[in-house]
Amino acid sequence: MIVKVRLHGILKDKIEFEKKPDSGMIDIEMPDEAVVSDLLPALGLPKALVGLILVDSCQVSFDYKLKNGDSIELFSPMCGGK
Repeated sequence: MIVKVRLHGILKDKIEFEKKPDSGMIDIEMPDEAVVSDLLPALGLPKALVGLILVDSCQVSFDYKLKNGDSIELFSPMCGGK
């Protein structure tokens, strides 16, 4: 299956692809039974760097089962404020 991934914040600088598309979306081929946590090694990202996962604009967890055509957005953990 193919999923589309968009990385936000510092995550954009943590991966290396021969050609990063201008849209910021990366197509990744994954096995049929893959979950979000299986996607991270394919991107070369440690789990600790991912704080928020959205699939088709809905928040999900690392054990969410991916579906063909899913649009995934990964955000680094956020902190700060007073």
